[in-house]
Amino acid sequence: KDNTSKRYIVTSRTYCTFTNLPRVYNTSCYIVAYTRSNTGFISYSSSYGEYCSSLRTIPLAPKLRINALYESLNELDFAWDYQSSADGYIFRAYNTSGKCIASRKTTSSYLDFKGYKGKWIRASVQAYRTLDNGKKVYSPWSSYAYAGGIKNMKIKWRGNGIKLTWSKLSGTSKYTVYISKSQNSGYKKYKTLSGKSKGVTITKYGKKKLKKRTYYYIKIVPQGKFGRTKATSSIFKTGYMYKF
Repeated sequence: KDNTSKRYIVTSRTYCTFTNLPRVYNTSCYIVAYTRSNTGFISYSSSYGEYCSSLRTIPLAPKLRINALYESLNELDFAWDYQSSADGYIFRAYNTSGKCIASRKTTSSYLDFKGYKGKWIRASVQAYRTLDNGKKVYSPWSSYAYAGGIKNMKIKWRGNGIKLTWSKLSGTSKYTVYISKSQNSGYKKYKTLSGKSKGVTITKYGKKKLKKRTYYYIKIVPQGKFGRTKATSSIFKTGYMYKF
């Protein structure tokens, strides 16, 4: 049986094979002996043996995500889905040149990546479990999570617009600037800028000029390159202004 279902096999042999077991659950196997009389009566053993109390399948590739960036602490927090069939996880981070800049093992389904300085990185995680003979089996690596941290963003009113400035993020191919009247939804693309840009002045929300007595929320999303792979950062810079 596993966490969600029960199946059985009737056999006269001393072995059997189960297929299509769920990969993310622990699976237990019980064996019960029985005999059938000439009249067809079936007599079961009064006890049964639990032979595979920890029959676990190979873990799936975890789903990696970035939970938060704590810029003042130089910390980037990663998390992924917990798998009961895994004994641990291997986390690796790479720079834009493909060099591994961090490799860590953990038994948790999250990791605090300390020492993050805002540069472009991509990260992946792999689950593993240890067999009874000591051999480790590994899941495929997760899809990459990308991070490019914009620093020193400043926001202020300039004339009839909102002026944004920031420090150049090395390795960025472009920045996309969004604006909304709500902090958590409704963002409209204002402009896409080159990777060399370090500022922009926003004068419109959609096709209309910015209104007085209104909060405006700004989001800047960088895009970089890892070889030929285009990467959009999962972290981005936000800010807001109130037009009096």
